[in-house]
Amino acid sequence: MKGTYLPDVGPNGPLEANLIDPNTTSTGNFGADVTALKLNIDFSDAGLLPGNLDVPFGDLVLTNFTDLTQLNGLTVRQFSAIVNTLLGGGSCGSFTIDDLDPVVASLNASFGDGIDSPFAEEHLVIVQVPPVMQAVNRSGSTITFTWSTTPRSMYQVQFITDLTRTNWISLGSAIRATNFTWTASETMTNSQGFYRIELLPPQVTTPTNDGFTTYGQADWADNPIAATLLQADYDTVYASTLDIFEVGIPGTAGFSMTFTDSSDVLHYLPAMGTPGRWTATFSTRVRPLRERSAGMSRRSNSTSTSPTPGFCRATPTPAFISAI
Repeated sequence: MKGTYLPDVGPNGPLEANLIDPNTTSTGNFGADVTALKLNIDFSDAGLLPGNLDVPFGDLVLTNFTDLTQLNGLTVRQFSAIVNTLLGGGSCGSFTIDDLDPVVASLNASFGDGIDSPFAEEHLVIVQVPPVMQAVNRSGSTITFTWSTTPRSMYQVQFITDLTRTNWISLGSAIRATNFTWTASETMTNSQGFYRIELLPPQVTTPTNDGFTTYGQADWADNPIAATLLQADYDTVYASTLDIFEVGIPGTAGFSMTFTDSSDVLHYLPAMGTPGRWTATFSTRVRPLRERSAGMSRRSNSTSTSPTPGFCRATPTPAFISAI
């Protein structure tokens, strides 16, 4: 019989063992908040969260932190790597779980039905990508070039025949980028010429929220849209890891929670109420532990899409505990 989450009184904390399909853990709200953040990043990468944000949620950049200044300049994806390290029992500089759990919860509540939260307005920006030429190809009189862009920023292709001059000629209309690269073509009418890409002002730093929505830990379980999304697309999002969704520190360097099905995630979320210590888990699943362990040994770590910052350190020698 599947149990319910009735936590004892206790603080947020790290995992104390590797868990498979848990109902409750030793992590209080923190583990569920980190779980929700990774779901938001992964489902945004797959283009499955509602609405449009110009860029993947994980590629937004943290800024304007006055107390937690080490967070400034990190992407949401890099921040997720930090909190997963803390969740798995590792360390990241002077950061503590109590320091960062409010930030995790605020990130999960950043966007709702096209409305930016005050946190998002103050602390989330789009990184401005310098316009760097990536590829140039010529076929007859047609030249095609690709350069790096920032979504919604404006660029102008320019041409000149002699680099000793300064009167660059604009070719065509300004281009509004919609992705991180752009390709344009031009017919050459001169025997020699030079091209450049000019980034036009104003430079875009704030994301456009066209109905975009992120979900907190309670939303993933209780919001009908989020819960349906998780159940319908879990297998698609985690196909590359054989339907395994993992938070914490993977492998033998620390502790993690591993979920093998969307229903198991929904049985874990939300971990609301007073944070408590992990005591026991219950499951209706009859799949043997050895089969689960075999599945885990085949998993890929590709879902961890950003390296953990250098000031993070894992903790070795975990032990496995199965929720059966």
